[in-house]
Amino acid sequence: MSNPNARIGPPPFPLERPEITITPSNERPFEVDWRELAWWFGIPEVGDHMLWAIYDPPEWRLSYYYDLTALRPAVVHGIEGVEIASLEHEMGDKEQLSPTTFFARLTESRVQCLATIFLQDNRRRLYTLLDEGFDEDWGESQRRVRQTGRLVQQPDGSYRQRPEHLRPGEHVEAMGVYQVTIGGRSFACLRVLDVAPVFTEKSILMEAYLTREGRTILCRRYNGRQWNREPGRAYADKPPWDERFPTHNRIVIDGVTFVHWYDCLSDRACGIDASSVEGPAL
Repeated sequence: MSNPNARIGPPPFPLERPEITITPSNERPFEVDWRELAWWFGIPEVGDHMLWAIYDPPEWRLSYYYDLTALRPAVVHGIEGVEIASLEHEMGDKEQLSPTTFFARLTESRVQCLATIFLQDNRRRLYTLLDEGFDEDWGESQRRVRQTGRLVQQPDGSYRQRPEHLRPGEHVEAMGVYQVTIGGRSFACLRVLDVAPVFTEKSILMEAYLTREGRTILCRRYNGRQWNREPGRAYADKPPWDERFPTHNRIVIDGVTFVHWYDCLSDRACGIDASSVEGPAL
């Protein structure tokens, strides 16, 4: 698909993932006002513009990068929000472009996705908060990210969940402060884990590092070892994820193993000035 607002020329991100070093800090955990649309990293405030990239194993080369711009106020089912244009750049022999439009809003305590418009089977699909399954796929996330004691690290490095510390609607838990160095640029970040309170080996987990300003520097996707391996699913004929990536990091919670899959880096992580890149205007 062509797009008149598509970026022309080489990608703004390095083709190979920069070196990443993560070191625990003695700094006390801080609280973050996380205003980003969960794991899409754009803020539903008019004028916000950011880019982020996905690096896939085993070569850890750039496979996708995304360009998001919060364009204008919008209304969905009578709810005031902001329209966010996103353009996906898929790398390959010939760069493929795919636009998505989000409608989202900030409340005092939440970041709520109201609707999305995207291509499906060569048709534009409108998917809103009134559609069945929308909350599960998109829904909303918390703004207040802090350490509550929900997850406790055990002597063997695994974690134990304490359900009595779980607060309704708060899945993102702070797990200490770390110094994250990416390609020579260093950031003091709050490490967070996002996992549903009830999970199995078919679930997913996100690990991220957020600045005090609530912007994502690094995000890592983890799969339960049996994720998406049911008959008819995309990875049904593949081995369990821990066998597919035997050397990748694992996070174990209540005996369930999650395996690191891919990395997401933001423009800030890579020293990219988003204001110098013309964003989409779909």
